[in-house]
Amino acid sequence: TFPVIGRRRLVALGDLLMSFEEYGPPPDVGAGLVQGQFAGHAQPQPVHYGAAGPTDYYAPDEIQASKAKRRNKSLNMIPACVSLLVPWLLFVVIYAVTSFSFHYNAPSACWLIVLIGAILVVVGYAVTVQSYLRGKSPTWYAILSTLLLIAVALAASLGTANYIYNLRPYYDTSNLNRYSAVDPRNATGQQMMDAGEITFVWGSIPDRSKAMGFRDKEMYCVTPITVKGGDESAKVFDFWAVGTNCCTGSPNEFHCSEYDNQYAHSGLRVVEADKQAFYRLAVKQAESAYGISASHPIFVYWLQDPNAELDAYADEGMMYYLVGVFSHLAFQVVVVGLATVVIAKFGG
Repeated sequence: TFPVIGRRRLVALGDLLMSFEEYGPPPDVGAGLVQGQFAGHAQPQPVHYGAAGPTDYYAPDEIQASKAKRRNKSLNMIPACVSLLVPWLLFVVIYAVTSFSFHYNAPSACWLIVLIGAILVVVGYAVTVQSYLRGKSPTWYAILSTLLLIAVALAASLGTANYIYNLRPYYDTSNLNRYSAVDPRNATGQQMMDAGEITFVWGSIPDRSKAMGFRDKEMYCVTPITVKGGDESAKVFDFWAVGTNCCTGSPNEFHCSEYDNQYAHSGLRVVEADKQAFYRLAVKQAESAYGISASHPIFVYWLQDPNAELDAYADEGMMYYLVGVFSHLAFQVVVVGLATVVIAKFGG
């Protein structure tokens, strides 16, 4: 004899089988199936009266497809992160070494680092081709290699420009000497060939009556520095206030730097070789026009505080560096994000 509970289960099972034969299985019976086989049918779970059974389930194929989709999504995150961070870090390093003092103090080592970055690009494309020949998807390799190429090219070009226009003048001038209480009537340019900053005696002014300009796409303006109320018959001038696009080339038409600042009596040396060449040509014209001479001309920007102007070079160089770094990061996020979406949707 069966216990009472056993008999009840057996009766319930018999009733269920009879209903299968008469009406067929209910639409949602699959939700109650468990592993194992019973008389050719999946074994049902116990039925509780008054309780709603589950009504939906995943077929084995759908489960596998869902797992594969999750696996592909997780696998795509690794190359996406690598493609985002590695090119950006390479950009940061190359942009820094080509912009700042490393470029100034060790130019050969600077360009060796750039060369190493270029080699990484070549290796990346070689791996891309090898992956394709092996029948594997080269999509992420190609994306990474292209982003490395862009990073190296941009960092080297932007860093070099930042160095030439902002940081090299700062380093050049900082490494030169500073002279104070210089009387432009007595001192000579040959005595101060290593000058970076010159503070003249009080009363020193640009003599705008002898201003001159030389045009080559831009106007390069010069005027000699003298002492107010000094000997107007002086013929030798070695110290010249200069600027670009701030004069007409006519006498008294000189409006460069702080020419009208009564407290300005200092000069910051022009160290850019290309600018010096054009300023010399302007001085040659002034010598011819005014009957004066300049044996060893020293070109300066006329300022009240040369140190502030010098620091501005460094500040501008750092600003351009930071703007470049974060702009490139934004570019990386956009490109890698779009690539991830496209690959997730269409495969790759």
